[in-house]
Amino acid sequence: MAVQLDAGNVTKKTATISKTATKTATSTRSAAKIATPGPEANASVTAKRAELRSSANLVKHNVTNTFVAGGSTPKDRADELIRVNGGTDNLDTDRVGHEIANIATNDPAEALAISEHVLADVKDSDRDEVAQSFADALTDNQIQKLGAGKEGNELLQLHKDHLLDGKVHGDERASAARLQNGIQGFPTPELIGAPETDIQTVADDLGGLSPEKQAEYLATVSEHPFGTETLQHAGVLSFDDQAVLAGALSNAYEVDPVGTGRLFQEIISAEKNFPVHDWTGFAKVVSQTGNDALIANYARRAVTHAAANPEHNAVSVDAMQALSGMSPDALANFINFRSAGAPTSGGLDSIARAMESNRAQFDTVLKDAVNWLDADANSAGFANPWAFNPALGNLLDTASKMTTSDGRPTEAAMNIFETVATNTGQNFFSKEAAGRFFIEHSQTVVDRYAALHKADGSTNRNFKPEILKDFFINVVYSPISHLLEYDGKPMTEVIMGDGGANTGIIGNVAQTIMDRASNGGDPEALGREIGYLFGAVSGGFLDSVEAYKDKFNEDKEFREFMYGVVNKGLGALGKKAGIPLERIAAFGQKLYEAGKSRERSEKIKGFQEAFLDLKDQMRFSLLDFENANPGAKGIEESFTIGWTDFITSYLATDWLAG
Repeated sequence: MAVQLDAGNVTKKTATISKTATKTATSTRSAAKIATPGPEANASVTAKRAELRSSANLVKHNVTNTFVAGGSTPKDRADELIRVNGGTDNLDTDRVGHEIANIATNDPAEALAISEHVLADVKDSDRDEVAQSFADALTDNQIQKLGAGKEGNELLQLHKDHLLDGKVHGDERASAARLQNGIQGFPTPELIGAPETDIQTVADDLGGLSPEKQAEYLATVSEHPFGTETLQHAGVLSFDDQAVLAGALSNAYEVDPVGTGRLFQEIISAEKNFPVHDWTGFAKVVSQTGNDALIANYARRAVTHAAANPEHNAVSVDAMQALSGMSPDALANFINFRSAGAPTSGGLDSIARAMESNRAQFDTVLKDAVNWLDADANSAGFANPWAFNPALGNLLDTASKMTTSDGRPTEAAMNIFETVATNTGQNFFSKEAAGRFFIEHSQTVVDRYAALHKADGSTNRNFKPEILKDFFINVVYSPISHLLEYDGKPMTEVIMGDGGANTGIIGNVAQTIMDRASNGGDPEALGREIGYLFGAVSGGFLDSVEAYKDKFNEDKEFREFMYGVVNKGLGALGKKAGIPLERIAAFGQKLYEAGKSRERSEKIKGFQEAFLDLKDQMRFSLLDFENANPGAKGIEESFTIGWTDFITSYLATDWLAG
């Protein structure tokens, strides 16, 4: 029957052991281990230890007797522990280690003091046996709890050192590793070179650690031979596990920004030995930190790497994904200054030059990212992962919040919109984000690209009506437009109206332009703006019919969806201009009938009749508007000029020009 020391019934007094004694004990043990027999004897020793550990587990759960040690010092109590367990000549090492473990769970300082004397006094060959029994008698949770305190940590270190002194067996290494986990306060990363499995191990380990220990753990991962590749695969984690990793990254950055920055550089510049489209997994986690300074640190490295290494410029997608997690103000600063904040020193000229260079580099890397994500969803019969990458959609959502004091999107935000919205490919996330941006800033977008002059009469140097047309092709008239939503509603209806009382965003924009014309605005400029908007809505439809002609010809459901959308949008425009409802309905019917034809020439002829008739109805309605609003004279003629210029200059097809 095993006996226990009842730590509650002895006088507790921390004792120390002389350095001379410690040195002697350690060096003697080393000599003994060097003389250890060969593999056969080692196997016998390992088997014997396994037998003893099994016995110790039974003892651990069944001990009932209690031994009260005599003596008033830790030395006395250590001597008594040795005596009642066989003495130094016939020591039951398994029970001694177990008793020390029992004491440690209640009083780590007492266990440390006794251990120092026990390990100094027993035979060299028994020290590692005691240390192993001590380790095996403790659960992982008990080891972690001991490691969190000063005396407990020293106790674990003492026994670990004895386990690893001299020639070491495999079971000793395993026990020492368990103690090391407690000493360092986190488990040693057990990475096996299978990154998709290893990254889950990392996430699981991080979940139970304090912020400080998370930082230390990640530093250990970064030093591991498989660490960099493991972290690159963060994209395979669940959303919850990504959030754990993001929190750990943020904690690590706060503790050691320089070291975390080095880790970022290693991940960005390392060779990627897996599909290129998986590169953004770690960048997504970076974006989820919400830590502007951390994101700027990562993105600055990614932008620089992408710009300097054209063969690795898919890292541009990493950069955009990471930047999407910034606050709007920080993103604006990053585009200008490559940091989350504005500079606090430096000459105005040098800052201006740096801003110009930074913006140009950002634009280049943004376009590189667009080139990767502007992809077909189907690639050689397989789903193309780039078409399902959310990086640019996420970036555009953040850009939509980059506004001036009056709520208008900044120049940088409009640049991101223009670059992404005109090159969405079949990427669902890019399309939906472009639609959200347009809905939230529709008047600014239309005024910017469809008006020849600004409100103050100056020339609008951003006049590009083709941007609007491309937006409608990519977002409103695409084969997946029916899947896009805004606040849970079909996005096409939010933009184009529902064909009834709801005239959508397009109706709101048209109403604003008409109101300006009736309230002293320049009727010629406003008339052209309506003309270009009308041209973009109708021209976007016509060019999309050509762009998606196979889908349009073969998919009746898609074809009828397209008719409905353009009919609602132009109907909303016409309704605000005063076109009678029956004329709008007639346009829709003509469009539908034209689309039935399988002959391209007949189809074009039908489209011409429908659109030109509706254009004439717009002219007539605008003439009525002029008569009712004398200050708006010229709006009809300007509308016709704008419409004519659009269909002759900006349409990919010539369907209406003839």
